[in-house]
Amino acid sequence: MQELGKILPFIIILSLLIFSLDAEAKTAEAEVFKCTACHSPGSRQAKGFSEEEVQSSIHSNLSCISCHSEAAKRDHKAEARKVDCAQCHAKESQGYYQSIHGKALISGIKEAPNCVSCHGSHGIQPVKSPQAPVSTANLVSTCLSCHADERIEEIKGLPKREFFISYSESVHGRISPETGLRAAVCNDCHGSHAILPSDDPESQVHKKNIADDCGSCHQEILKQYSGSIHGTELHNDNLLAPTCTDCHGEHRIAPPADPGSLVFATNIPITCSHCHEGERLAERFISPGERLKTYLDSYHGLAIRFGETMVANCASCHGIHDIRPSADPLSSIHPDNLSKTCGKCHPGAGEKFKIGKVHVEAKPGSSLGKFLVRQFYIWFIMILVAGFLTHIILEAIGRKREKGRRDQHG
Repeated sequence: MQELGKILPFIIILSLLIFSLDAEAKTAEAEVFKCTACHSPGSRQAKGFSEEEVQSSIHSNLSCISCHSEAAKRDHKAEARKVDCAQCHAKESQGYYQSIHGKALISGIKEAPNCVSCHGSHGIQPVKSPQAPVSTANLVSTCLSCHADERIEEIKGLPKREFFISYSESVHGRISPETGLRAAVCNDCHGSHAILPSDDPESQVHKKNIADDCGSCHQEILKQYSGSIHGTELHNDNLLAPTCTDCHGEHRIAPPADPGSLVFATNIPITCSHCHEGERLAERFISPGERLKTYLDSYHGLAIRFGETMVANCASCHGIHDIRPSADPLSSIHPDNLSKTCGKCHPGAGEKFKIGKVHVEAKPGSSLGKFLVRQFYIWFIMILVAGFLTHIILEAIGRKREKGRRDQHG
């Protein structure tokens, strides 16, 4: 009896809870029934309302006036259509009104998406439901309903629709045959409710946050990047330092084996040159310029220009994500590591591989020998061409004179 006395209060509380939920459900059913007296399917007042749709939704335990509070008045008017989702979803609502979508709506842009635009109205499904517009399988189509609309693009000054549509061609956007799902979808990178513009420091796609954003899936790569010269500089607020999207692209991210990828073997030198060929970077960080030019003048560069994919490119020597300055003992181009780095392509590479320069500029200060040889050949070829041209001109003049003499004596 004592044991029963201990658990009896819990049984009573549980029974009351079940009764309360059951009563609430019955109240909701009664409320829906009462509302459908006017808002029956197909009627002018229905506005897309369906009792079956409500009962199958995640809100099936709520009554109509839980959302349409104004409808509690018998003589309610059009205002009853207004719904304040924040009554239950305060956190999500706060994030939305801070977002680029919420601010657009407040500013009077009627086309700006709201809760219903993304989640639906009466038939709202849980996020994990395959039928939900915001499920992983459907979210891209939901977002593109606005972002691929040419009319909205023109009116609101959005980026070109091709920019958004190109996601479907990316390594993230291709649907997996096994699961029918994509990899990262819109909200994985941009967030769900608090979607902010990319120039906002709090945005997930602000330059300083992109690596962490991508690192939520690519954790090992994030560790390597964070210790690199690029990651360190970006952490120190140098926004000139490249992050994931500078090398891989944004929406149209292709796998490295794809010839269209920015990090395909033959494209890597061009991708790296966007920073390392520029004077601004060289002047600000005392970094050598003309990296692309000196590379393309080398054997490796000449081979890659002819489409050779197996020849060494920037990443072959400097690394991919874990790029470090040559003075760092962990760098693949540190003097103590050069033999090993070169040995990946040249088995048995010894100490002599350390002697030769790689990015050799034909200037007296960096390589006097190459400068003199180049100058010799430039002048030699110019003199040779000038000699040939002089010979041709004199030969033409001689032939013309000879022809004139023959005509006179003809």
